[in-house]
Amino acid sequence: MDNQIEILKDYIDKSNYTVAITGAGVSMSSGIGDFEHWNFGSVLQMSSTFVLKTMPNKYYKAAWKSFLNPIFNIGPNITHKKLAELESQNKIQGIITTNIDHLHSLAGSKNVAEIQGSFAINKCLKCNKRYNDINIWKNGKVPRCECKRNYRSISSICSCWTIIK
Repeated sequence: MDNQIEILKDYIDKSNYTVAITGAGVSMSSGIGDFEHWNFGSVLQMSSTFVLKTMPNKYYKAAWKSFLNPIFNIGPNITHKKLAELESQNKIQGIITTNIDHLHSLAGSKNVAEIQGSFAINKCLKCNKRYNDINIWKNGKVPRCECKRNYRSISSICSCWTIIK
């Protein structure tokens, strides 16, 4: 393993432009499971506009269990932090991730492409006002927009899950 790390370090040191590509495995030690370890019912609740609109408490409970609790109470792990350190040293130029947990940015990375959405990029389902702050999810319930039109929820789920356009 140490030899593999040395080989990777050598590749990074010799590279003119390096981008890290990450997925669910990188956040597992922060308490966020990959799809293999998720409860199928929770996945359906998290990906359902219907559940978000009609049962926001149920939606929030699933989001808290699967993502929000680990994000706010465990936070970025050593991998997130090491990638942020490499970026700050200009050894990598950015990160592309399928994760929606925002942990790379919370670790200090600046150039992060969260290609499946993010809990830090949120939009009202009614007026489309954007709230680009993960902390709106800390209040113990689904965030609500100040427009209060029909008391619509805010969502962070990406277009592949049909909530954000």
